[in-house]
Amino acid sequence: MGIARSISVIVVTYNSAEHIVPCIGPLVDIPDFEVIVVDNLSSDNSTSIARGLTNVVVIANSENVGFAKAVNQAATRATGDVIILLNPDCRVAAADLRALADQVRNNSEIGVVAPTITHPDGRLEVRSAGYEPNLAHMTVHALGLGRRRIAGHLFRGFNLYAAGETAPMTRVDWVSGACFAIRTDLWWTIGGLSERWFMYAEDIDLCRRVREGGLLVVQDSTTLATHEVGASSEVATGPVFTMWIESLADYYREVYNPSATKFWAWRLIVASGLGLRALRFAVLGRKDRVRAAIWLRESEKFRAYARAVLAPRFSAE
Repeated sequence: MGIARSISVIVVTYNSAEHIVPCIGPLVDIPDFEVIVVDNLSSDNSTSIARGLTNVVVIANSENVGFAKAVNQAATRATGDVIILLNPDCRVAAADLRALADQVRNNSEIGVVAPTITHPDGRLEVRSAGYEPNLAHMTVHALGLGRRRIAGHLFRGFNLYAAGETAPMTRVDWVSGACFAIRTDLWWTIGGLSERWFMYAEDIDLCRRVREGGLLVVQDSTTLATHEVGASSEVATGPVFTMWIESLADYYREVYNPSATKFWAWRLIVASGLGLRALRFAVLGRKDRVRAAIWLRESEKFRAYARAVLAPRFSAE
C-alpha cells in the first residue's frame, strides 16, 4: 500500500505524563493526522495516558533506547507523506503543523522546516535553530556577537537569535528536533536519525545530510510553537544534565575530524563562552532577588556544561 497523504506526528516520551494530553490531545481526532508515541520505559504513567487517547499508535519500549532510536522506530510505522517530530513539552496548533507539512510538500527546495519556538517566560533569547558548530561559529557564539547580527554572515554564531528577525523564512544549517517537518520519502533517502548519539546532535546531523543533498533547512516565522518549561523545573536541584554539550563535542569531532590542537581550541572556546554565561547568570542572581533561584541555577548549569566540554575523556580519545 502506498503512502497516504497525511501527517505522521512522532512523539517520544520519557516521564512525560503531564505533557501528553496538552501536546497531542488536540490532534488525535483530526482525519489527516496520524499520531505515533514511543515511550522509553517511563516510570510514570505516560504509556497508559497515551493508550487512553483515541487514534494513537503507542510503542512501549522495554528499555530507554534514546531519542534517535525511538524516533526511527516510530518512522517505520508512519504511513503519512510527511513526518513531523514533536517533543511532548511543545505546544503547536494543528493549523501550524499542517502549514509546516505543506511547506515541504509544495516547495521542492525545502528539505526540513521548523516553526519558530518561543518560551513562555521570555528568558531565552536564542531560537531552536542555527548554524554548524564549527570553530568559527562557536567563536562568534562564545563572544556573544551572534546576537548583534553585525556584518551579515560574518557574525553568524551557533544559535539563531530572536533579535532582528524580520524574514518569514530564515535559511539555517539546523533546526531543533523538538519540532520539524520532513517528507517521508526524504527521511528514508537520508536514512533517518543517526543513532550514534543517545540524545542531542542527531537533529544537527540530519539537517547537515539534508543540506548535503542540495535541499534547504529553514525556520518559518509564520508558524509558532511554544516550549513549555515550568518554573519548578528551572529551579530544580541536583546533578546537571550535560549530555547536550557532550554530544555536540562528539559531533564536531566526528564530522570535522579536527587535529588534536584544533579540537582543544574548540573545546576551550566553547567552555569560555559557557563560563561567561555562568558568570552573567550569577550576577543576575544577585541583582534580581525575585528570580534569584532561577538565575543561580542557570549559573550552576552553565558551569557544569563548561566542565563537561573540558572533560579528560575528550582528550584521551
